[in-house]
Amino acid sequence: MPLITDLLDRVTDSTTDRPVVSRLASPGMSVGASSINLSDATNWTTTTPIHLSIYKVNAQGYKDSTTQTDWKGILSGTTVGSLAQTGGPTDQAYNAGDIVELTPTSRYAKDQYDWATEDHDVNGHHKTLTDANGNEWMEQGSVALAVNQLKVSNSASGKPVKVEANGDDTNINIVQQGKGTGLVIPAGAYPEGFLVNGKISRTVASNNMTVATKTLADNDPSADDPVFVRIGNTVHAITAALSVTKNAGTNWMNLGAAEHATQDADLFVYLGYNSTDGVVLGFSRIPYGRVYGDFSATTTNDRYAAISTITNATATDQYEVIGRFNATLSASASYNWSVPATDITINRPIFETRFLVYAAQLTGFSVNPSTIISRYQISGMRIHMEISASTGTSNATTFTISLPMIAKTLTSYNALAIVYAINNGIEGLANYASISSGASVINMSNSDSFTGWTASGAKGSILQMFYELG
Repeated sequence: MPLITDLLDRVTDSTTDRPVVSRLASPGMSVGASSINLSDATNWTTTTPIHLSIYKVNAQGYKDSTTQTDWKGILSGTTVGSLAQTGGPTDQAYNAGDIVELTPTSRYAKDQYDWATEDHDVNGHHKTLTDANGNEWMEQGSVALAVNQLKVSNSASGKPVKVEANGDDTNINIVQQGKGTGLVIPAGAYPEGFLVNGKISRTVASNNMTVATKTLADNDPSADDPVFVRIGNTVHAITAALSVTKNAGTNWMNLGAAEHATQDADLFVYLGYNSTDGVVLGFSRIPYGRVYGDFSATTTNDRYAAISTITNATATDQYEVIGRFNATLSASASYNWSVPATDITINRPIFETRFLVYAAQLTGFSVNPSTIISRYQISGMRIHMEISASTGTSNATTFTISLPMIAKTLTSYNALAIVYAINNGIEGLANYASISSGASVINMSNSDSFTGWTASGAKGSILQMFYELG
């Protein structure tokens, strides 16, 4: 059923004949009438509103053009209802037999113009698209001298529809942008910690190291080219340059200590969020950080996280591992950063290191073992160590080996392992290694005693063990 407010109007539903000129049926038309009856409505349309003109008939039986009034209404059968005057002199009465014609009235022309310019300009170019209620659902922007555009293709059954960039350029990006602080969030799941249109950048200049988020095109993120990440259950957009720089001269994360100086270290990259600072970037030796409180704020602590902004950080701010890179810090006092010969950057959440070498420090020797192999791997909150210390010369009844990172502080905690050892040149397995709560060393036992070693002769050990970080 058409509505009187519809703008697009037909004249006839016939494909072959014109609508007839009709006349008013009895009793004619009174002033203020909302409907009229026609003598004939052959080929008049009933699918849209109609525009018509009514004329009085003069004494000679011809229409009197000075009496023309224009109307819009809806036809049903031979009755035109919902009448509304659209032109001519003041409403007047007409008699039965007066002439009624379907004509392109001035209101008809205005309706067609209003309909056409709803989504187009006067030259026929699209400007906006509207829904059935007249509300905009798409607006067209314009760029001077444009040569590229968006192409939308439909599809056959079982095939996907396609939205693609098209135009003169060989390579064309598509940028989606929310309004204000709004985001463009694709349908489907964003896995936690994965970057969309982003990657990790690690550079060293003048012995200072900078870690940054970049777009896949290796640019700083921007409003026109953002990087997205899910932190917790919220997707965030990075729309500006984001980096953290740590200068030489500090024993960052204890990487310049005797155990780690000049060694290839794996560092985990984090993105975190708080409502004041927004998205922040950091890196740390530990892979298990979930909230800001999991890190240490002490620069030389092995659980320290170098974060771009902590001015408004709280212990419960959420963090996500987004990847890993390797780096080297030299020893005191320069503590210079450098990039190892084998440059490794991983751009996805990862929670373990490679097997890394550290220079385990031994006590209880006048001459250290000639060969010391000490390796470790961090996996989540656990460290796996492999240590082989060939025989050295003992000068104490004790034997300790330094850890790559400090053990977790736990009440009554001890990590234990049975080890192969040599004491005063005698090999045996009746020995164990112990890591106590918060310890920085392994205490080696001989014959169930930490002071059971002979303070002379050959001494050494081979062991593998795990302990907890925290």
